[in-house]
Amino acid sequence: MVNKKLTLGSVILLTCIGCNSDTNDQQKMLDDNQAKWESLNITDYTFTQRRSCFCVPEVVQPTVLLIKDNQTVLSYTEQDEVIVDKQFRSSFLTVNELFIKVNSLIDNSESLTVEYHPTFGYPTLISADIDKQMVDDEFSINSGDFVDTTDAVCPEIFFPSFTLNIIDNDTQAPLNCDVYGRFQFEDKEAEEFLLDTNNQCDPTTPVDLGTNFGIANLTVKSDGYNMKKIDEIHIIADHCHIKTQNLNISLTAK
Repeated sequence: MVNKKLTLGSVILLTCIGCNSDTNDQQKMLDDNQAKWESLNITDYTFTQRRSCFCVPEVVQPTVLLIKDNQTVLSYTEQDEVIVDKQFRSSFLTVNELFIKVNSLIDNSESLTVEYHPTFGYPTLISADIDKQMVDDEFSINSGDFVDTTDAVCPEIFFPSFTLNIIDNDTQAPLNCDVYGRFQFEDKEAEEFLLDTNNQCDPTTPVDLGTNFGIANLTVKSDGYNMKKIDEIHIIADHCHIKTQNLNISLTAK
């Protein structure tokens, strides 16, 4: 009976030593790779991230993140280029936030696998099971397609947020002059526009508007016509330019 107790105690001791060793190895790997990342002084970049978890559909799609000054300024689905709804944006992490996530999981998960990029050091895979006795708490975060844009030089080319081609719904005649309205992006002031023939406006030339990206609402008006409103226009961008949304708008006479 004594021998059995000693054997059991030995197993428990060895198991705990193994746990501490694994935790120490994970921490050292994290520290080494975080130091590698910080030594590169990367502040601006893009990369793609995908979560695997028992979550809402909005957070499990491959998502492109645009990072400037170490802050996420845009996140949109890779396939459909739909900007992530504001309530789900915090689910997608910058590289610095990935390191913080790993550091928390080292001591607060029962199973943890982390892989790091050999050049940049950021976590390319985080796979964790918080509690093996619980169901549906496992998750993974895959990050890749990394592009460093910290020192990128952008060409001086104007990329408007959207280009409007406005026509009379009945006659199909161009109405790109003598129109006015406003547009507004999330968390930004609304901007008004006015186009008329007095400003040498060409009615056949499409209208360029805006210099921002994000989700926008647009209102177009012209005297004698019903107002046209378009909500939730998704405009994405990369480090250097906006991907212009081309909008064909028909106005109906009153």
